[in-house]
Amino acid sequence: MVTRTRLERVRASAGIVKLAVQQIEDELGGPVDAEVLAGTLRELFDEAFPQDGVFSSLNQLLTRASRGLAEYPRGR
Repeated sequence: MVTRTRLERVRASAGIVKLAVQQIEDELGGPVDAEVLAGTLRELFDEAFPQDGVFSSLNQLLTRASRGLAEYPRGR
């Protein structure tokens, strides 16, 4: 059994996120009508449930990382 470190798991997850973002970018790369663009933005930011949107998830991730960093002693 291979045990991956926390950093290796984070790197793997970040790689998946990069691929997903690239796919969305590719979908928007050509001519896009207003309906497709609006639908894409709704998927990224869910107006009815903002906590379920992608932007909210990114906010939670950055908040957790900054809190972890704040607890880390300076100078180490």
